[in-house]
Amino acid sequence: MNSYYKFAPNVYLAKCEEKHERGDIIPVTTKYGKENDSVVYNLIFERDGFYYYSIVRADGYNVQERARRKAERYEQAAANADRRSEAYYEKSNKDADFLSLGEPIKVGHHSEGRHRRMIEDAWRNTGKFVEEANKANAYRSKADGWERHTEDINLSMPESIDYYADKLEKATEYHQGVKSGKYPRTHAYTLTYAKNAVNEAKKNLDMAKRLWGEKEDERADVSDKYPSREILDMLYDASEISDPQPNKSKHCRLVLLLMDSQYLSNNYCGSLGAVLKAYPEIDKMELEKELEKYV
Repeated sequence: MNSYYKFAPNVYLAKCEEKHERGDIIPVTTKYGKENDSVVYNLIFERDGFYYYSIVRADGYNVQERARRKAERYEQAAANADRRSEAYYEKSNKDADFLSLGEPIKVGHHSEGRHRRMIEDAWRNTGKFVEEANKANAYRSKADGWERHTEDINLSMPESIDYYADKLEKATEYHQGVKSGKYPRTHAYTLTYAKNAVNEAKKNLDMAKRLWGEKEDERADVSDKYPSREILDMLYDASEISDPQPNKSKHCRLVLLLMDSQYLSNNYCGSLGAVLKAYPEIDKMELEKELEKYV
């Protein structure tokens, strides 16, 4: 059975027992037992005999469709509340012609009971009219909120590659403009924030390519990030000084450090590949056996 695995904010992978190809349609079961047909994109990593693939719903359901359905549901709820409110308003005014005269209750008269019931009904229905009107306003406010998210794009969508590429281009242009003086530095951290925006866009674009890009492009992107042997030696030496852990071998620790890094975050295959490329003399089987204790 294929199940969902949370990989990143808004991103769920399919945890599969069997290998699949890009474009395959597979059923993925939620924790509540519901099956959703999903389209396979990329193999993200392998672990403990399972294959983790990036997927999208075959029926087109995504964050935008979810927002649209939520907005429609709250709009319908607001319309229903409006109808109930109008009905209670009409009920509250059914005896308005008599009550508007302001005639006092005639205590002991045969009309006393009916007069009191008119006032109580008007008061009760007015309260319900106001309650339903407030509900309608609350529902409409929620509908407006969800409506603003109907065009959202995040890493759970293949469109995120173009989206984050555009964001990176704009962030880079602004960062360079701040450095050159084209754009003013409105506060002491303007340049820092601009650089952070570039880094964030770059990180998201790399993740989007990893999730949804063509396999050839993905392999090229990941291999371009592989650090050299000298860099890995320096990384290991620094980690030994800050946090010595004699129970782990150097190469095992390097794989774990790379999995915690920005560009190979949680990428077991990429981190292992980087270490094997830098240290071709090590035994891959022995290293993977050691890594099973920690990954």
